Amino acid sequence: MYKSYVVDMKIKGRGSKLKITIPDEIDRAIGENARHLVNECGRIVRTKAPLNVKSWKEAFDAAGESMLKEIQDKFEIDKSSDYFRMYAFVLETMQRLYRLYKCRLHNYYKSARCGKTNEELKKNPPLDLPQPQWEYLIKYYGSDKFKVISERNSKNRNSDKRTKHTTGNLSFPESEDVLTKENDNVKLTADKVWLIQHTRKNDQGKLEWLDTRSKEIHVKLKDVVASAGDSMTQDEILLRVLGQKSGHVRGKGTGIRAYSKEKAQIEQRKIVEQQQEKIQEQQQQIKDLMESQLLQQRQFEEYKAQQQEAIESMKQSILQQLQNKEVQ
Repeated sequence: MYKSYVVDMKIKGRGSKLKITIPDEIDRAIGENARHLVNECGRIVRTKAPLNVKSWKEAFDAAGESMLKEIQDKFEIDKSSDYFRMYAFVLETMQRLYRLYKCRLHNYYKSARCGKTNEELKKNPPLDLPQPQWEYLIKYYGSDKFKVISERNSKNRNSDKRTKHTTGNLSFPESEDVLTKENDNVKLTADKVWLIQHTRKNDQGKLEWLDTRSKEIHVKLKDVVASAGDSMTQDEILLRVLGQKSGHVRGKGTGIRAYSKEKAQIEQRKIVEQQQEKIQEQQQQIKDLMESQLLQQRQFEEYKAQQQEAIESMKQSILQQLQNKEVQ
């Protein structure tokens, strides 16, 4: 888990902060300021997150409070009740950009202009990167452990199962938001969105697919859209054609969360645990009440006994006084 930094992103007055919008149905920022937020996350990560650590978690533990403070000073969520969602989005974005930054540094490390030997590499650090962090990366990139990871990731990137897109720096939710606004705020069908996001015009002005798999997926999407009509949402259609992976809707990036079986089980387990806690709490309250009543009853009996004893003592005292008078 991350260190628990309490960063107040609630609206603190109008000021000059940029407003961020995160719709209820997705976990990503959209709108005119979304790119500003993502770009600022990238700048902050490059300038503040240390690279001479083993993981993003360690980097965040070291500089997270300072990084999030900069976001807080420049941005605010349009609904103050959703500031935790903005907090979560910023964390996810920073983590993703941190990985991309290390990937770009690795490409620089492999480039001819950087050198081949460790001594040559040390003399050519990337711009604005502290020398100790660069030397740490040189050692890390040259390790056997990293080479295994790098080879595996390279195979995944070149897999035939991956599709290419033309959205550029825009996330899929941002791209879809732009398309919706251009279409008089009416959402395009899943097949049309896929067509726009995975094709480009050639020199003759004709659309061409970036890869054959994207074209094959589009054919299936068209068939489902034609048969389902309005009875299925975009996400449901994508799930029908592409399937589900790790709780995400394929074709939507990481912004759209699918309702996975595992997630359902976790939520059900939480509900059961909450109910058990409530039952235990009620049982404890009943126990405390009964103990309180028993204590009160015991105290009453003790008080009653004390009063009876006092009365008996008084009676004996009065009788003794009467006897003494009679004797006199």
